[in-house]
Amino acid sequence: MRQRVAMREQDRLQEKERLRRQRQRTEREAREKAAQAEQEAKLAALERHKETGRLTKEEKRYLNKRTRQGVARARTWDLEEDEADEAAALQAQILNRIGSASGAGRVRKQRRARIREALPKASDDRRYAGLTPGLAPVGLSDEESSEEEASDAED
Repeated sequence: MRQRVAMREQDRLQEKERLRRQRQRTEREAREKAAQAEQEAKLAALERHKETGRLTKEEKRYLNKRTRQGVARARTWDLEEDEADEAAALQAQILNRIGSASGAGRVRKQRRARIREALPKASDDRRYAGLTPGLAPVGLSDEESSEEEASDAED
């Protein structure tokens, strides 16, 4: 009799645990679906902003982060030859899209480089001519000064 009661109690506890796990699984799936839907809506809004040219700094930063994550994920794939060709075509397409967005920064850097080249170079030697860093005249060594002192002392 006691064994039956213990078995029923054990079965009841196992059933509770199974129901708890099932409830947790459904809640987790619902959270994941909601997060995915929210992310898709956010990406759609970002695409609209990108098309109209109204991306904020934060949105640009977020898109760059997502791009880096996608690139890292794509690099981890183990591709066969057929898939490699498709991946190369996809990569070219992505780079063409991204390249146009980063062109403004590249143009700005090139313009700055041209301006720097056009400006006269700053003098490397801004010191006084004929003086060493210790401000001693060039060409005068300690030996010459000591010889002069010795000749003055003899007189």
